[in-house]
Amino acid sequence: DEDIPIIPTISYEQFLELNEMLFKKKNPALLPIQIAYYTGLRIGEACSLTWQDIDFSRNTLRIDKTLARISRDAGRRSAPRSAKRSAQWISATPWRRF
Repeated sequence: DEDIPIIPTISYEQFLELNEMLFKKKNPALLPIQIAYYTGLRIGEACSLTWQDIDFSRNTLRIDKTLARISRDAGRRSAPRSAKRSAQWISATPWRRF
């Protein structure tokens, strides 16, 4: 048995502080961070979502790509998820209004 490393997470209070700070600064990272926090998505998955990935009638998100850095010079682009983690629909709680 290998020891499983503990990955630190932020508390709800820390999330609220981050949320407030990003909101005050009108930072475009606010929505992806909110989506990642409430759904458990990786930040690259949240950042690569498009309107076509969101089904408001069923409260679901289609996760079939992630934002990836290709190289320092090339910047970032959306890339398909690996075969191990193929496309999936996840349930999303009703969106909170801030």
